Amino acid sequence: MALGTYIVALGLLALVGQSTAREQCKCVPNEDCWPTLTDWAELNDAVSGKLIQNTPVAEPCYYGEDDDQKLCETIVDQWSNSTFQSLQPTGYCYPLDYACPVLSAPTGTPHGGCDLGPAPVYTINATEPEDVAEGIQFAKTHNLRLVIKNTGHDLLARSQGYGSLQIWLKYIQEGIDYHEEYQSPSQCGNTNWTGSAFTVRGGYLWGDLYAAAFERDLIVVGGQDPTVGVLGGYLQGGGHSPASRDFGLAVDQVLELKVILASGELVTANACENRDLFFALRGGGGGTYGAVVSATLKAHPSRPAITHTLLVYPLPNRKDPLAATMALIDAVAEILSAYPALSDGGFSGYGGWGVDKVDSPIAGAPVPVMENGGYAHAFAKLDDSEDGLEEAQRFVSATLMQRLRKYNGSGLMISESWERYSSFGDYYTAATRAQQHVGFSKMTLTSRLLDKASLTGDPAQLKEMLRITSTNAPDVPEKATIWTMLFLVGGGKVLDSPTDPSTHRYVGVHPAWRKAYLLAVPTSILPEDADDRSLQKMQHDTTFRKADAMRALAPDMGSYLNDGDRHNPWWQTDFFGDNYPRLRAIKDEYDPDHVFYCPTCVGSEEWKEVPVEDKVEGEDAC
Repeated sequence: MALGTYIVALGLLALVGQSTAREQCKCVPNEDCWPTLTDWAELNDAVSGKLIQNTPVAEPCYYGEDDDQKLCETIVDQWSNSTFQSLQPTGYCYPLDYACPVLSAPTGTPHGGCDLGPAPVYTINATEPEDVAEGIQFAKTHNLRLVIKNTGHDLLARSQGYGSLQIWLKYIQEGIDYHEEYQSPSQCGNTNWTGSAFTVRGGYLWGDLYAAAFERDLIVVGGQDPTVGVLGGYLQGGGHSPASRDFGLAVDQVLELKVILASGELVTANACENRDLFFALRGGGGGTYGAVVSATLKAHPSRPAITHTLLVYPLPNRKDPLAATMALIDAVAEILSAYPALSDGGFSGYGGWGVDKVDSPIAGAPVPVMENGGYAHAFAKLDDSEDGLEEAQRFVSATLMQRLRKYNGSGLMISESWERYSSFGDYYTAATRAQQHVGFSKMTLTSRLLDKASLTGDPAQLKEMLRITSTNAPDVPEKATIWTMLFLVGGGKVLDSPTDPSTHRYVGVHPAWRKAYLLAVPTSILPEDADDRSLQKMQHDTTFRKADAMRALAPDMGSYLNDGDRHNPWWQTDFFGDNYPRLRAIKDEYDPDHVFYCPTCVGSEEWKEVPVEDKVEGEDAC
């Protein structure tokens, strides 16, 4: 159980009150405090038979009584499909720390090891809020680590936990209700919204909500990936979107939430009731204050979309590769410096870049860029005017393309294309038509929100940041692939201070979002067979060298907690900013015993995870 960890309280009396040393540790399997089989059977009865004893997804591919050649072939074939992973209790769309990786070889690898590792031991496959309350109470009673999971789209390992009980929210599906003219059910006078809205009651995906919105010719502000859950960490962490520039972040759309607290109580959080909780759940991170089982979100009238696609990449047979690389960095700096103007002109979207050939398949990276390195983006503008396309082309030409003409003859290929869609729904559907793949298991990343000053200020400093974040440190294996995701999802309404109190006074997202235009996410990827030492070196390079370069460029900004570095030693400041003290106070008010825990979540500094082999039986290590 090399990957197993205990969770140990720091500042124990402040955290858990008058408890014994043994009770200050979360209980794990094979300890006397671990629930008996009778206890688990009683929990199973309480949740109407929905308790699952977890097994690794890939277990059928290993020698043992559960090996299954035919099932293994299916698992191997579907392993990289995020929909498949989200259907497994211990499946993860970002498979970090897997103790039982899939094997491409036939069943029966005699020397392979397969155990749960950091995955939960039991799962409650909840289908109603009462199941959630039962699970929370059981974890409290038996002092167990508790994990809340929706679909498993999690880059920071918050949906994992050695020796834990997991509550799986995916199958609570009590309906998606449409409100043509929203009125607060609780008559909350602080909610001024009277437009359309949807109430999502359970673990639905953004794809489900998009379908409901698009058939009514509406826009909801949701994730780029339709397989992500609506109510989970995406929404509670902030939520950037293809539509956020025009309507604000996903949390800015939230009108009301239903949440189950650590006490087991189901409460309403809005701009009138439990306002501090409402604030915390709208950007203060998931899995921390309670389990959200319902959310009411604004919906907006759809509009046609105009898209601009840009490719910039070195010519395949370039004579001077170094000169071409430097030209590429210069060109990317030129493009990024135009981002604020593009956003102010109505454009937003997603892109990415890297200086080298991409050895690992990257979603959204065009073939020429993957084969040669380069830059690519697909930006869109919502515009219903008759001459919108022509105006957009003139604007982008003057704002960006004329600035790139100087790179003609520099060894770079530059191409652009335009498309027009009759609605946001058509645009989104076309952009997400491909199957959504899981992330990489040997991957590190960091992120930074960048404001107008950092993008348009000192060109030399911007280029230096690009150089550092696009290359490996000398001691990192050269086989690491580096790709920086570029999310032009700020600006516009994200910058606004909304007049509606339901979208301003009670939003706990990092304040840096209100100045941000770009979210940059440098990602480093090693082959699946890379050793742990190489991964550790790459992680150190990401956490310090790359993150420091971005921090130097934008010292007053922050990181995005859903696309952040889980090893960031300054996570309180980078993920939450000046909101952290208030969020911590809210955490202590609504969850005084810290029943809800996840790494880099508010209040997690009160705990540490200790390797199992480091705990000495009989000592007061806890």
